[in-house]
Amino acid sequence: MQNIVPLHGFGGVPYSAVRRAAPRNLLDNSDFTNLVAQAGIGGNHGTIQYAADRWILDSGTVSYEAGVGLTLNGTIRQKLEFPPTGDTSAFVGTASGEASIVYADGEITITSSGGVLEWAALYAGTYSAATMPDYKPKGYAAEMAECMRYFQIVRNGSGYVSSSNAYIFIQADMRVAPTATVVITGSVRANGKSVDADTVSAVSRFLPNSIRLTIPGDFSGSNYGACLFNATIQLCADL
Repeated sequence: MQNIVPLHGFGGVPYSAVRRAAPRNLLDNSDFTNLVAQAGIGGNHGTIQYAADRWILDSGTVSYEAGVGLTLNGTIRQKLEFPPTGDTSAFVGTASGEASIVYADGEITITSSGGVLEWAALYAGTYSAATMPDYKPKGYAAEMAECMRYFQIVRNGSGYVSSSNAYIFIQADMRVAPTATVVITGSVRANGKSVDADTVSAVSRFLPNSIRLTIPGDFSGSNYGACLFNATIQLCADL
């Protein structure tokens, strides 16, 4: 009698299990118990207030306790860079209280009156509360890498000066050329001269993984000398 051996897929996992693998969560920074918040909880990214990275605070207030969750008394929103087509299913988990989640027109919106959010998920496809996949955090390092495509805080850099501009190069692989906001004024120093770094006149992608800032200043007599940059700047490339 011939034995029937079950077929196996990747790493000895049955093909049936591979077919039932959980779908990908389409949201960034979705683990509210371990949030990425480069500008702080409820901090500004440029001129826009965010609950945390990728989550715009549309209204109300937020507070945070690591390992517990984000307390939301208002509405937060995330815009998707690559919105799914077809049917979608959105879910939110709470440690206490209630929250509603809605996906429409490429944006996910969560509203609560004092609920503590633990996680959020958006999946392509149709799922019910009974069939929704188990929430699986991506991990803080993966979430940080995703968030830094949209927002980063940098504190130093180097470049060169012409007679009237400093050109600073920053390693930053962002989705588009960002806007730059000086948060803490520092200086650009070159050939014994120091100029306040409080104005960025232009921001551009110099290479796929770097950003060039143009900072005006009187560097007369310092043509094409090396310079050091010491200030805190937000680079914003969010949607």
